[in-house]
Amino acid sequence: MADSRQGPLVIGVLTAITGGVLFLAAGDVLPVADKTFEAPRWLVSLFALGVFFGGFYLLALVLPTPRMRACSGAPRCWRFSARWRS
Repeated sequence: MADSRQGPLVIGVLTAITGGVLFLAAGDVLPVADKTFEAPRWLVSLFALGVFFGGFYLLALVLPTPRMRACSGAPRCWRFSARWRS
């Protein structure tokens, strides 16, 4: 089966957009009636931030930057610690 990154890309974008819209609705930027929230607005905004950053995390997994592909974290730390000790 071919490696397709289009599905996770679409899900990540939709998740980030949904979290952003929820956050704006909880912050009363988008006018929404108070009856629609069954929880305090601060709690809804925390949930929305979690959804928003979760969507962007999925996008980061699907679309890695060229620098992240070139070097990983652990070998960089080992190289830095080897230079620091000597």
